[in-house]
Formats: sequence, structure tokens, C-alpha cells
Amino acid sequence: MASGIVRPPKKIQSGTTSGVVTASGGYKDVAFTFDEAFTEVPVIVVGFYSSSTVGTFGRCCVSVAANSTTGFTARIFNGDTASRSPALQWIAVGN
Repeated sequence: MASGIVRPPKKIQSGTTSGVVTASGGYKDVAFTFDEAFTEVPVIVVGFYSSSTVGTFGRCCVSVAANSTTGFTARIFNGDTASRSPALQWIAVGN
């Protein structure tokens, strides 16, 4: 049963990139600007979108390096011995 607490609806924004070339053993920062600013810093979830079947692709990771009410920076780390080009998908939820 609901607790009776009414919360305002959240604002949700999302996006997808094409492949981002990231050199072997390096990292690449990718900046995103929201279509509409949030009133508070939103929660951001970012992940890879790839059809790669290469096992060493698992040596790559992505994280949110910085975020604000107007955008964020995703950082792709490539721990593989070859250059990789993962695409990113993200979602931001806030007020």
C-alpha cells in the first residue's frame, strides 16, 4: 500500500552517441549538455552500447567523471591492447 507521500514527477533526459574512438591503454572524455537544465544535479547512469563480440572489450569501462545541472562528462577507459570505439547510452533523472 502507498505511504501517502506525494513526490513531484522527475525530469528524465537520455541520449546515445556513435562510436567514440578510445586509444589502447588510454581514456577519452565525452561531454554532454542537457537539452534543458535540471534544478538540481541529476543522477546519471551511463553504459556502453556495442555489438562487439571481442572478449577483451571487457577491459573497457565508462563512468561519470563530472556532472552538473546543465550536463556531464563521461570518461571511457580502455585497458585493452587495441583501440576500441564503444557507443554510449545515458539517462539522467532529477528535478
